Amino acid sequence: MHRVIQRSQRILCLAALGVLLSGCAISSEKYRRTLNLLDQAIAPKSTAARVALAPIALPLGLMATVADQFFVHPVTVVDDAWDDTIEALWSVESETAFRRGLLLPLKTIATPFLFLGDFLMRSALPINSD
Repeated sequence: MHRVIQRSQRILCLAALGVLLSGCAISSEKYRRTLNLLDQAIAPKSTAARVALAPIALPLGLMATVADQFFVHPVTVVDDAWDDTIEALWSVESETAFRRGLLLPLKTIATPFLFLGDFLMRSALPINSD
């Protein structure tokens, strides 16, 4: 019985991982800045040149993809996540001075959590900044 539960947990985790990766930001071409730059710089026209460059291009492409996913794309969404946080918590126009003062401690506590959640979502998923 214990093995069945472990197996079903593994299958569920793999399925969840597959669902998450199917919609990840790196799957969209506009979020792969480093890989696109590499494609523009090293894009031979002939098949023989492609085959000859494959031992170099494949590891470079993998490294560019990893750099895009874990470094370049997250850095580019920091300002969008911060703008969302400011807009959601600190830019309420209909707020009175009393309400602003009353909610100041709660907004201060919520700011890092909202920013981190927004940042992680924007880093992982293809969310437009429009």
